[in-house]
Amino acid sequence: MLKRYWRMIPPLRELDSLRVQRRFRYDDGYVVVDLYGEDGRSSVAIELKVGTGGYGVGGQIGSYICAIEAWEAKRSRRREVRGIVISTVENPTEEREVAEWAKRTGHRVDWYYAAVEVTLRRAEAPDASEATD
Repeated sequence: MLKRYWRMIPPLRELDSLRVQRRFRYDDGYVVVDLYGEDGRSSVAIELKVGTGGYGVGGQIGSYICAIEAWEAKRSRRREVRGIVISTVENPTEEREVAEWAKRTGHRVDWYYAAVEVTLRRAEAPDASEATD
C-alpha cells in the first residue's frame, strides 16, 4: 500500500522517488533500509516502526544514515543524508535518544507518529424479491 500511495503521506510527498527495502553495504555486511527516498538535495532513510521495539541510541535509523553516507561518498556525491522515523506507538524516551544522537552526530532525523484506521462493514444482502432477471 505504501509503495502505491506514498505521495499522499505528508513527510514522503516531497520526495522525488521512493524505494522499498533498499540494501546498502555497511561495515562487513549489509543494511536493508525500510524505505529509501531522494529529493533534489538529499538522500532520505526512512524507518517504519511498528509497536514499541527496542532502539538503543542511534539504533536502526543511525545505521541506515551511516550506510547511505558511505554509499554517497563512494559515488563522490556530497548530498545531505537525513532520516525519518514513522512509528505507530509513541515512545518519548526513544525519540529523545534518537534526537540526541542526531544532534551529537550532526544529522537530521524527523519523527512522526502514524495511525491507520480501517472501517469494515458488512454489505447489506439484496432483498430477493427485488432481484430482476
